[in-house]
Amino acid sequence: MSIDLDIALRKLHQLQLEDGDLGALYWREIGQLLQDAAEYRERGLTAEQQPGIAELNRALVIALTNSSGNAQSFAFHLTAPLAAWSGQGFLDEGTAMAAISLLHQLHPDVKV
Repeated sequence: MSIDLDIALRKLHQLQLEDGDLGALYWREIGQLLQDAAEYRERGLTAEQQPGIAELNRALVIALTNSSGNAQSFAFHLTAPLAAWSGQGFLDEGTAMAAISLLHQLHPDVKV
């Protein structure tokens, strides 16, 4: 759902003109907050649509589902997707390897 802020921003501009210096500053800040919130929301919606985010969410769901609340099992199920994404160049290799190393501390029996 896309939100058109034009009507609200026009009303806030009208209030700016009517309320003098202090009121104008207040209403300008409110307008900026509305614009920032709309931009933040749009960025969030865009991020949800990116394939990488969808894959990460899917991997987390699988790891959580298969781990049954066990941290070692969760580490096991999350390590493989991290290694695969790193190998495909989707993740920074150094960061991915550091994350995998930490996960291995939870489940040292698994070697990737």
